[in-house]
Formats: sequence, C-alpha cells, structure tokens
Amino acid sequence: MTQQLTDQIVTGAMQHMNTDHRNSLLNYAKQLAGCDWAESAEMTTLSATGFDLSVTANGRSETHHIPFETPVNDGQELRSALIKLADKADVPDGIVRVATSNVHTPNALRYVKALTNHFNRKAGGSYEGNVGTVNFPFGDAVLEAQDDEILLRVSAESDTMFDRVKDVVGGHLERFAQKETLTVAWVDAPAP
Repeated sequence: MTQQLTDQIVTGAMQHMNTDHRNSLLNYAKQLAGCDWAESAEMTTLSATGFDLSVTANGRSETHHIPFETPVNDGQELRSALIKLADKADVPDGIVRVATSNVHTPNALRYVKALTNHFNRKAGGSYEGNVGTVNFPFGDAVLEAQDDEILLRVSAESDTMFDRVKDVVGGHLERFAQKETLTVAWVDAPAP
C-alpha cells in the first residue's frame, strides 16, 4: 500500500533536484519526455507516483509527467527511484570528464584503505600500496595517499554520471572523516 510522501520530503527533494541536479532534470526532459529541444527543466510537482517537469527553450514551455516504475513510500525509495530514472535518461556520450581534489589530512592512508574497502563491497575496487581504485557502474575513481593528503581523481562519460561519482566519492570521504571535518573541493581537469 502506497503511503503519502511527507511535505518535508517533497519540498526537500524538489529543492535539491532543482538546485543540485539540473543536468539530471534536463536529461529527464530530453530522454524520458522526448523534449530534445529542451534548454532547461524544473521539477514543479512531486508525488509517490512521479513528478512533473516544466521544460523550456526559446520561449517554448511545456509540462511533462515522469512516472516512477513503482510508487515510492519514503525518502530512501524516492532517492532510489530518481537515481534509476537518471541512469535510464543518462546516455554516455564517450567524452570523458575528469575532476581532481587534494584533501589534506594526517590520516590519508587510513581513509584511502577504508574507502576502497567500503566501495569494493558495492563496486569493483582494489587497493595496492597507497593507491585505491574503484570502478563504479557510473564512473571511476583513484584515491592516492601521499604524506598528509589524499589525491582524488574521478572520471565519467556523461554530466550526470560525473556529478554522481563526485558526490559519492566526496560525500563518503567527508562522512568517513567527520571528526576532522574534511571538505572535498573538485577541480575539473583535462581528460586523459
């Protein structure tokens, strides 16, 4: 039986998507709503069964409903449904995007080992010496411990996957090191 999503979950999710995941919304519009002409998209309503997008370009505006595969009951199910749609709408274009970050910490080696081991349970990962590598379905990451810093390098073949791999790697490092309050600041780099 489907429950109603709380107003707090709906408001938070819409604000998060419209602020932090504009590329995903544009991909939803182009790939799932058939609006290949779209220049921008905004989530305007959200319910347990799907959401509406306001799609615009050059004075043209349309609203399209994007349904979830199955109704969602809570915030975690909503997040999973949005990720599933993002994966469906995000077609890799073969252009590798790369970002790096240098994070200063006296515990660099410990965090590289812990993160690589953690990611290995969910994705393909390995650790050798002071370097961990992870191959997510949506991108790749290299974590290297050097003295008092971690050198992070992530790559992916679409904007949405690129945002996702940065969020996953950076967010996990910040959570693992919460006693130190580390901040991961990504810098786009030339593709290899």
